[in-house]
Amino acid sequence: EKNYRTVDAADFGLDENSEDNYSAFCSAIAYCRENPNTRLVVGGGKYHFRTDREIVLDGLKNTIIDADGAQFVFEHPNYFRITDCDCIEFRGLSITWNLNASRLGSIVKVKKVNRIKHSFEIEFTELGEVSEDIPIMAFTQYDAKTLTPGVSKNFKENYVYQHPDIIKSVTKTKSNVLKITHNGDLDDFRNGDVFLLRHHVYDGNVFNVFKTSNITFSGVKIYAAAGMGWLIENRTERFQLLDCVIGLDPEHVNDHRISATADGVHIANTNGKFRISGCDFSFMGDDDVNVHDNLLSVTEVVDKNTVGYYTNANNLAVGDTVIFNSERFSDLDFSAKVTAMNGETITFDRDLPETVGKGCIIYNGSIDSGNYVISNNYFHENRARGLLLQSDNGLCENNTFYKTMANPIKIIMDISSGLWLEGSGVNTLTVRNNTFKECNVVKWSPQIDISSNIDGNSADCALFYNIVIENNRFENFQGDLLRASNVSNLSFCGNTTDNREGKITNGRGNIKINGECSKITVNGNKFRPSARAPFQGRIKFKSIKSVL
Repeated sequence: EKNYRTVDAADFGLDENSEDNYSAFCSAIAYCRENPNTRLVVGGGKYHFRTDREIVLDGLKNTIIDADGAQFVFEHPNYFRITDCDCIEFRGLSITWNLNASRLGSIVKVKKVNRIKHSFEIEFTELGEVSEDIPIMAFTQYDAKTLTPGVSKNFKENYVYQHPDIIKSVTKTKSNVLKITHNGDLDDFRNGDVFLLRHHVYDGNVFNVFKTSNITFSGVKIYAAAGMGWLIENRTERFQLLDCVIGLDPEHVNDHRISATADGVHIANTNGKFRISGCDFSFMGDDDVNVHDNLLSVTEVVDKNTVGYYTNANNLAVGDTVIFNSERFSDLDFSAKVTAMNGETITFDRDLPETVGKGCIIYNGSIDSGNYVISNNYFHENRARGLLLQSDNGLCENNTFYKTMANPIKIIMDISSGLWLEGSGVNTLTVRNNTFKECNVVKWSPQIDISSNIDGNSADCALFYNIVIENNRFENFQGDLLRASNVSNLSFCGNTTDNREGKITNGRGNIKINGECSKITVNGNKFRPSARAPFQGRIKFKSIKSVL
């Protein structure tokens, strides 16, 4: 860096008083592209971006964007597209949304429920005026007192945008009240229920990173964004997020209770080797971090070496090696290289064996989003899960998890056709020295869940190997402590559970070892005595091959 030239973004026209800084910033990026070894300084202040186009950073090398104290304010879900770059760093930049142009989400309170007429009213408690045209995308129940995601009893949620026929009509009854008539699917809503109503979900992503290596985000803050914070994919490798924040906008903590409207960090189909350390993620509309590679399902065998396929995210290219599994993920002991492909078929360099047929699951053996460290972070008060860890060679240590709406850690291979096909199994993962406080508010699943899902069924083999969960502390949670399926060589040792607060339930703190498990070690765990969790530490076994 000491040999880098320094340029000021203001010299390209970036100005706090400008109506739109899109062209000026793109000009600065063009200079960096043409002049590697450049440090681009963005002065402190707020800069508006109103052009409905992505800011493209392509082909940059040895570039630092030093924006400590600068905030970019967007009002369209087009942010940064970073592709084919090497050795670049974002420093200190903060991102937020222009709430004067539109809202990302709103707190609403349910009134005047009429289950006979399938209607109710919602009061926008943060607003004095609301339009009946405001987008109604997803309802997630919030705690009425803390205004955080999830409630422990009779939790309700509805992704309206996935089923647009739910809403029949919307009419305005008062300045900040809308009456919703629906098809009956929302009849479980009750008077007094409080929801976060999202107006955006998967609209865009702040940082889209493709085919890039050696990229660092340091001290970057995302306060309000339509979509994900980071989407990192397409063979990107060697990347890190250090001391970054996703959280409520400090200027709107009391009137805008969502940060990113989808995942915090979504890592897929990369070449891995990443670190997430010292970060603080909260109030997203989905998981904190999801790391995986995508799967494909064979829809037909076209000829001797060609198949039709289905996937939600194609990650194959000519020359890649494909691994073949049965429809329940048993290894077929067959692989082949891709020689040609289009949007419907894949052709291989070898004839397919008779064991390959419709329903078989295949994945790309030439990519691997593994080899990572997630450490010293604070994950809290977000919708859905904390970490979805679906790739090899991971270390998760010294993190704090607090009031994640669902379980804080999920290790899974998950096929939900029509939505996603994720995760080819995990070999070698250590989860240690973490603290989990009051997590899994809505009791979706255990604190640590190791499992498979193939459209409602489990895999018929082990998918997870060499999993170590040790020296963690779990405090005041509902539901099971651990559930494990499809795992071989699992060590759950030296963990501490303290469930002295919360509701009295017999199942709190249970350990369940389910099907397709072997070589399970559960030893040296401490359970602080509690009348509120009388059977914690109880271990239930089902169809396991061996227990140590």
